[in-house]
Order: sequence, then C-alpha cells, then structure tokens
Amino acid sequence: MAHYQKSLAAAVVLNTAISAVEAVAGFESGSLSLLMDSAHNLNPSLRECLPAIKHRNSVILMHRESPTDRITKVK
Repeated sequence: MAHYQKSLAAAVVLNTAISAVEAVAGFESGSLSLLMDSAHNLNPSLRECLPAIKHRNSVILMHRESPTDRITKVK
C-alpha cells in the first residue's frame, strides 16, 4: 500500500482544493448548483481519507494499550 500513498494523498489534496474553490465561488455567486457540486466532489476525498485515519488510530491505540487479564480472558 505504501507505493501509492503519495499519489493518493496528492489526489485527495487536489480534489479537496478544487471543491473548496468551487464552494467559495458558489457561495459568492449565490449558486446552489456550484455548492452542491462541491459537496458531491468532496465525497470521494472523505471516502478515501476516513479508512486511513481509522487505520492510523487503531494502530496507535493497539500500540498504547497493554494486554491485561480483564481484556484478554474470555469468560
């Protein structure tokens, strides 16, 4: 997975920047169509970011918690 993380990050940043510019333009011009299109374009960026954030946080939590009898024993 590491071999395409940079290109994925670049795509997410570029798509987010385009969506932000489109949202500002839609807000300034009063165009609901541009605002909705920017929200629609932002969805794939969020869909790609959330699993990476979840994985990173789970790795941090797994590393931080040490096993105890209460957690590891099955009753």
